[in-house]
This record gives sequence, C-alpha cells and structure tokens, in this order.
Amino acid sequence: MVPRLALAGALAGLVAALLDYALALPGLPAFLPGGSGRLLVFLVGLYGASGLCVGVIVGIVLAALELGDVGAALGVHARPGARVVAYAALGLPLLAGVGVLMRPIAESYLVFFHNHMLIAAVTGATAAGLALLALLLVALLAGPLSSVLRFGPRVDARPAAPLVALPALAVALYTGAALVALDVTYLFGRPRLTLPGRALNVALATPGCLLAGLVVGALLYRMLRRVRVRATAPRVVVTTLATLILPVLVGAAVAWPVVKQLDRAPFVTGGVLLLVLVVTGTYVRARTWVAVAALALCTALTLGLGKSGPVRKAASLTALAPPLVRAIQLASDLDRDGYSSLLGGGDCDDLDGTVHPGAFDWPDDGTDQDCNGHEATLAQRAAKTYAAVPDAVPQQPNVILLTLDALRSDHVSSYGYRRTTTPRLDELAQTGIRFENAWSHAPSTRYSVPAILTGRYPSTIAVNPDPRVHWPPLVLPENRLLSEMLRDLGYRTSATLSYHYFERGWGLDQGFDDYDYHLFTLHSAGGDPAATSGSSSRQLADLDIEWIKAHKDAPFFLWSHFYDTHFRFEPHPDLPESNFGSDEESLYDGEIRYADHHIGRVLDTLRELGLWEKTIIVVTSDHGDGFGEHGIPQSKRHGYHLYRTETKVPVLMHVPGLAPRVVTTPIGHVDLIPTLLNLLRRSMTEEPQLAGESLLSAMLGDDSRADARSIYQEVWYEGPTSKQALVTRRAHLIRNLVPEDTTELYDFGNDIAEEHDLAGRGEPLEAELSGRLAALTDEIAIPRDFALRLADARVSRTPQRPLGDTLGDYVRVVGVDVDRPTVTSKDTVVVTVHLQLERTIPEGWLLFTHVVAPNGRSSNLDHAPLENLVPLQTLKAGAYLRDPIAIALPADWPPGPSRVELGLYRRGQRARAVGAHSVGDAVTVATIEVTR
Repeated sequence: MVPRLALAGALAGLVAALLDYALALPGLPAFLPGGSGRLLVFLVGLYGASGLCVGVIVGIVLAALELGDVGAALGVHARPGARVVAYAALGLPLLAGVGVLMRPIAESYLVFFHNHMLIAAVTGATAAGLALLALLLVALLAGPLSSVLRFGPRVDARPAAPLVALPALAVALYTGAALVALDVTYLFGRPRLTLPGRALNVALATPGCLLAGLVVGALLYRMLRRVRVRATAPRVVVTTLATLILPVLVGAAVAWPVVKQLDRAPFVTGGVLLLVLVVTGTYVRARTWVAVAALALCTALTLGLGKSGPVRKAASLTALAPPLVRAIQLASDLDRDGYSSLLGGGDCDDLDGTVHPGAFDWPDDGTDQDCNGHEATLAQRAAKTYAAVPDAVPQQPNVILLTLDALRSDHVSSYGYRRTTTPRLDELAQTGIRFENAWSHAPSTRYSVPAILTGRYPSTIAVNPDPRVHWPPLVLPENRLLSEMLRDLGYRTSATLSYHYFERGWGLDQGFDDYDYHLFTLHSAGGDPAATSGSSSRQLADLDIEWIKAHKDAPFFLWSHFYDTHFRFEPHPDLPESNFGSDEESLYDGEIRYADHHIGRVLDTLRELGLWEKTIIVVTSDHGDGFGEHGIPQSKRHGYHLYRTETKVPVLMHVPGLAPRVVTTPIGHVDLIPTLLNLLRRSMTEEPQLAGESLLSAMLGDDSRADARSIYQEVWYEGPTSKQALVTRRAHLIRNLVPEDTTELYDFGNDIAEEHDLAGRGEPLEAELSGRLAALTDEIAIPRDFALRLADARVSRTPQRPLGDTLGDYVRVVGVDVDRPTVTSKDTVVVTVHLQLERTIPEGWLLFTHVVAPNGRSSNLDHAPLENLVPLQTLKAGAYLRDPIAIALPADWPPGPSRVELGLYRRGQRARAVGAHSVGDAVTVATIEVTR
C-alpha cells in the first residue's frame, strides 16, 4: 500500500504542478521572458516530491489502520480488536489535549488575523485537524494498550462499511469544526472579553464541540450502514470526495464576501491534488524502487532548479510553491535561526545562529551578520543640510497635514490620471509644490503613518510589537512625534481621525492637545481593515472646519486623516460628479473625488478666515493600492508588496511665499518633518532621530540631487515575509529577502508599470543599486546616536539596587535601576539592568526577560542588550554594560506585584542562576506594582 500511495502522491503532484503552472502563466513573462519551461520542471519536482512524501505518510497510517489492531498484528494478544476502555483511556485525554493546544493556537489566530469570519473558519479547521490526528493515535495505540487494560469488551477498529465510514468521519470533523467556529463567532459578540479570555474559552469549548461532532458522525455511520449498497472503489471515491467538497462549497457561498477577496488558486490546486491522490491511490500499482526513484528524481529537480533566482520569483506567483518551499526551508534550517540556505532561504552561514538575513550587522567587526554583502560601519555620516528660508515665508505659520488612506498617485488627476478625480487638490498643485516622485516607506497604514509622524523609517520606530499589547504595533513614548515638536514651539495641536486603528492606545496621541477619533463609528470596525465600509469625509471636514474656526487666532497644527479612499469603495449619491461607474476602479475614483470635495471645503475655510497666506499645507497618502497588478489577489491589495502601485503616493505642499513648482527629486515620508522644521527656521540637529532631509532647496528650484537621491522602503508580515527596496528617479530595486532571497529591478524609463523584471541579466544598474541598498540598510539599522549610547552604557555606575547574582559562570547581574516602581497597565516602565561579563559567552546564548503577573501570566521580552544592538558574543570578559529594558504592559494586565526575571538560554537549555534573588534559572531583578 505504501509504494502505491507514494506513487499516487507523485502523480497527484504532477497534475497539481501542471494546473498551478497554467494558473500562474499570465504573470510569468515578467520574470521568465525567455520561456517558463524551467519553472514547470521545478514545480513538477517540488510538487512531485511533496506529494510523494504525503502519500508515504498516508500509506503508513492506512496500512496500520488496515490491521485494525496493531497489537494483535504484533501478536501481543490473540483476539483482534481493542477494548472499549482502551479507546476511552486514550480518546478522552487526547481530546482534552486538543483543547489545551487550541489555547495558544486560538490566541495566535486572534492576534494575527483581523477578519472575524476568517478567524472562526481557521480556528474550526485547526481543531478538526487536531481531532483527526487524535483519532489516528487512538486507532493505532488502543490495541497495545488493551494488553495492559485487560477488562471490558473489545471493538474491531476496522470500518465494516468503507462506503459510509469515510463520509461519516468527514461529517463528524466538519460538525466539530463548525461548532468551534460558532463558538468563536459568539465570543466576538462579547467585546469586554479580553483576547486571552477568548482563547481560553475556545480551549474549554473545543473538546465538547469535537465530541459532539464525533457523536453526530457515529450516529450517521450507524444509520448509513443499513443501506444495502455494494462498496465498490469508484463509489467510495465519489462519496468521500463529495462529502469533503460539498461543505466547503456551501461555506464559501455563505461567506462569499470574504472568500472573493482571497486568492482561490491554492484551494483549487489543493483540491485537484487531493482528488488525483484519492483516485490514483485507489487504482495505481507500484513497487518500492519506483517510489524511491521518483523521490530521488523530484528532489534533484527541486534543489537544482531552485538555485535560480528567476525561477524562485516566478514560483512565488503559484499557489502551493511558496508554502512548500517555506516548509523545506524550516526543515533544513540547521542552526534553527529561522532561515535556511536552501531554495533561497538567504542564510549565508547555516551553522551560525547569529548570521542570517534578520540579524543585526554589528558595525566594524569584519562579519556580515545580515548576509547582505555589506559590512556595517560607524563611519561618520554626512551632516543634514538646511536651506535659507526666504523672507516671504511667514515666521510662525500654521501647519495642516492632510493624509488620505490608500491613495495611489496615478489616480490623482494632477499626476496625469485620465479622470478628474481631484479638482480641488489640482488647484493646490497648480499654486503650490507638487512632488513628482514621492514614495511611502511601507505599503500599510500601521507602518507608514508612524513614519510620517516620527520622521523615522518604520523598522527604526520604537514599538512594542506584541499584538496582544496593541494592534497596530504600539508606538512607544520614547518616539518624538511632529505634534510634540510643534507643541514645544508654541502651537496648539489637534488630530481628527476616523478609523478605530487611531484610538489613543496606538500611541499616536503623543503631543496632541486635542485628539478626536470619535468618527471611527462611521466605519465598520468589526472585521478586516482591508474590507471596511462606511463614509466619514463629510463629517471629518465638518470637524476640521469647526476646530479651525475655534483656534484661528493662535498658531496651530492640525493633522486630519481621511479614510473613505480605503477599500471597500462605495458610491456617494449626494455628490453626483463622483459617480464614475460601478466597477471597482470607478468606485475607487469616486471615493477619491468625494474626499477631494470635502478637503476643498477645508481649504475654502482657510481662505474665508484669512489664513491661506498664514498656513503651510501638506497633503499626502500613507500608501497606495492595488487592482490585481502583478497577479496580487484582492486580499493582499496593499500591505504586502513594495511595487509602485502600493507605494507611490502624492505629496502636495502649499507654502506661503514660495512660487509654484514641480519637484522631480525623489522624496520619502521621512523628509516631511525636516522640511517643515526648515520652513519654521528650526535646525534638524535639535531632533537627531530624524532620518530624512529638508526638501527646501529642491522646492526653491535646486534639483541637482534628483539623480543621486534614493528612497528606502521595507515591509514585513506574518508568513514570515521580509522585503526591502530602493527607489531612484530612474529605477526600482526590490529585494525579496524572506522566503525567496530574490531581486527585482524595474527601469522606469521603459517600464513605468513595472511589468518586466531586469534582475539577473547583468545590468550594471542592478549591482549599483544593490550596493546602495545594502549600505543604506546597514546605516538605517544603526541609530545615529549609537556610538554615544554604547559608550555611555559601558560606563560603570552604582545601581539603585545592588544584586550580585550570576547566570552560569558567564554573567554577573550587578544591580538594577527602575524608573518607576508603580505603574498603571497602560504605562511603560524602563528597567535598566547592570551586567558584567565573567567570561566570554559562547555562540548561541541569549538573554531572556520575562514579566510575570501574580496570576502567573507572563510577557516575553527576550532581546539582545541595548535594544538588540549588542550581541552578547561581542562582549569580552570583564566588560560592563547597562541594558535598559522598556516594558509596556497590555491594558488588561492583572494588577498587583509583577516580577521581572532575567536569565540566559540556548535552544531550550538555561544557565543556572545563583544568588539571593535567584530561583532555578532566573534572577528576579525587579518587582513592579501594577495598578488600574
């Protein structure tokens, strides 16, 4: 049976490869213009090897189950069939174990997915999958256990009626999954229930839901067994497949608004693979040597062709290749650092866990830790220059920042769009400054808006990335926002916002005297942010006008974020000129026209109040949007890729006293704050964290740096996936770091739509831009004040509280400073640990930091010292270092004394902690009293 199913799996993989190749064919010319035959062979090898392995596993399981009782087959006892008590002794604990496993799984789904229906479906499916594994274990182990539990009746595990047994099992699992999904849906109707509380509820309910499903399946099996139908192989195949597929089709019909956004290719290809596996597994015959030869051939094809960057890029367009490649990478990650050296895993040293694409490149140590081909350095960086401000610019002008969500520049009429979508912004472009080549640094709101407000690249913004604390990632108080800078200059500051992302818990309310986001109720907030409904432009403009009128007599800063241009798009009957049509792009254009109309009302108010010549106005978008370009499905229309459709944005500025101009110098969002500070006659040296440069010289007509400037971009998301890019006026270089380790290059002179990838063809431009991107990436990762901070951290000081405990024989915890011993659950506390190395720490050892609440709940803050910038292995014996640890607790953190524990670990092994403040393998360095 095993060789037969192995060969069936290989044949199923072959068919799936052909289908997947056909589905991806329209997008392949961008990466494989000379022919896509290599991709087809690669897919045949990858899918064939994967299908063969699946067939082997299924064959082994079925062969064991076919015996009915493994114990009897091995001669452990005479009679076939295991005892009922053995089934119960195994089944009930395993079912409870499924519930235990579901708690962290459900919590991770609640954290990383943001569509309630999707969360419910995935949670139910996972519970059913774990239940199936539990049933297989029960079937395999009940017989041997019967030889120990020698009482009670026996039951033969082999199904007496296979025609109805498999469908009954499918119905049982579907029923259990549906009940779990309904429980998750019910929990979403209880908004006061915390995320851990929801996960715990799912864990408690899952065993009961699955047990109910099994009872339904057992009753159905007993009922269907009475039907006198001969169980031929075709009937078994057809009945089983129908039972598996029909509920999926019904579920897809019920949840079609969500399903239509998803990339359905993986489901189609996966379904065909399953169909072929079942059919061929029923009829095909094979010998062991045939299966072994097929596996060897498929593996050779996969590893051989997988070395080609163009092939891997093309494979990323297919349905099943990306997850299969990622599975191979995880299995072949020798040093367990999350990266592999196979199939584009990017790891340049798979035997050293400190060297991989996600590592910090320690400057000037002779090692390229992040595998980008460039050695980081602390060499002096060029000073930021400012331009002289013309006298015609007011001394203390008002500042208004208007941001529109998901507005791509090529749908703005002043940027050449065929429709008149932005007549009011066009007026601003004609009388002010229009930046022709403006780019966001990330394709999603959660990263690009903080970049706009802090003037820092997304990866350098201090955040608490734990989604259980807040989603989007919590922007920490140590960041200095534009609102804080302007408030310090005497401005009244205000923000008006209209989506639930912008609640105060995100951390963007720092420095705002007025922070009004109550209009978020006008948009649906219960589901995926990529599919919200509702309209708020009119109400937001009303709010802005009212606020401006109330504060017109003193300098003010107003930030207003218009959200209507975000998917989903809706018509606006109250503004007939916004009706461009009913297709998706026409609706999008209508939303732009509607937002533009109401922004125009705000601009008119400035003129009516006599503030036009006293106010600097900046208009931009946080990112762009996609309409299926590059084969990207609707569910990933933005937030996942760095193509120009998702990252090229409009930037328009009105500066009293400056002449109208079109600036061609490439700019990024991080340049906005330096430009504003320059216009306000403030030196950027007062804000050393800013990453950008003033654009005033270009705004005054000096475009001499247009060809020299590069704009950095980045995106990372669960998967894991990590991409970086560099944009110039001429080209766009994209590095797909994880999981593909490939490069894309687009020449704007001949390919403005980015449809023809030039990477890997020996273009000198690729080598030049790759070198610039690597150098810029390393420079960005090192804070501007890093050398000063490191020098200060190495100065020995007397701690507030001496400790003296040791971790192994490596580190002495000298003492600790706590900036505030009592905090609320919404505050951030900094615990600074004083460390001294007793001897050099071997490779692999890392610090762990845990915060433990009175009820045992813990928060993991594992890190390398000095905000992950100082690897332990770089410190020599005798080195002294103060390590500040910023602790931001979730809003639902339990009150009472919470312990902060410090220790050393390496792959599951922990160094022994010794001292008066140590228990086992951790030192309790501080106790924080948390209050409500």
